[in-house]
Amino acid sequence: MPVDFRHRDTHRHGTSGALRLAPSVSVLVAVAAWVVGCGETQPPVEVGSIPELRVEVGGTESTGLAGYFSDPDGDELSYEASSSNAEVATVAISGDSLAVTGVASGSAEVTVTASDGSFSATQDFTAIVPLADRVVLHILYDRLGGDGWTDNTNWKTDKPLDEWHGVSTDSGGWVVDLDLSNNSLTGAIPPELGDLSNLQYLDLDENSLIGEIPPELGNLANLRILQLDHNSLTGEIPSELGSLWDLRALLLHGNSLTGAIPPELGNLSNLLHLHLHFNSLTGTIPPDFLNLSAIKWFYWHRNDGLCAPDTNEFDYWLHQLTDWQGPRCD
Repeated sequence: MPVDFRHRDTHRHGTSGALRLAPSVSVLVAVAAWVVGCGETQPPVEVGSIPELRVEVGGTESTGLAGYFSDPDGDELSYEASSSNAEVATVAISGDSLAVTGVASGSAEVTVTASDGSFSATQDFTAIVPLADRVVLHILYDRLGGDGWTDNTNWKTDKPLDEWHGVSTDSGGWVVDLDLSNNSLTGAIPPELGDLSNLQYLDLDENSLIGEIPPELGNLANLRILQLDHNSLTGEIPSELGSLWDLRALLLHGNSLTGAIPPELGNLSNLLHLHLHFNSLTGTIPPDFLNLSAIKWFYWHRNDGLCAPDTNEFDYWLHQLTDWQGPRCD
């Protein structure tokens, strides 16, 4: 019977081994089930980017934070914020709303932290406090030879701004129109001009302006008409002008602009007039210009090789215009 005994012993050892492994397997299965069912606590995550915020001196602008953070576990988030320069801008949190108050002109980095109690996520954005309109006009006068202007009536006086030559204001006293055309202005356009945040109309044509167009003009979100023609401006058109969503007329002809046209100009969805003729621009008009759905007048002739693509898409687009003039690419 040894064979039977060895057989039974082998069978018995096999069964016993299986029984000894069962508790370990059960524990592993239970742990796996807990991980799948419960999971580890996950930290909040950033959603997009908080955009740059502009706020006037003494004013307050608020923005909601809930859309810029998310918690994968569905935990409720609390928020904190700090300013890198409290002498320029201060911050305050109420629930999921952030309030930024302008103290003095300049810029400050604002850091926002969202916390679920255990973990946190942060985002930074820039708060810009522009110069007061009167200060900007003083700078404009000093930089562009105001003492030699053809007409500088009331400039740099204590009189209301709308009594200064070429200046119009709204009911709140903010500058909305600035017309200093044909007024013997000399020098480079000061970048501080981009701080006139309520400006809708800017006409500096037929003067003796030199240098490049400052990219800070792209901050003029309410601008509708920009006329800089018949000066001696040089350089490329700054891509920041593509942020002027409400711009209706961009007149830059009769200058000495060089280089290629930035495709960002195709973002000017409300643009009606675009005058680029009599410059030194080169290259092909970007296909992004096909997005200029409101445009009616477009002129790009008399440049150094600037041409419109000879495609069916541009044919159709040009034929929707009221008037246009300029060469097509070979």
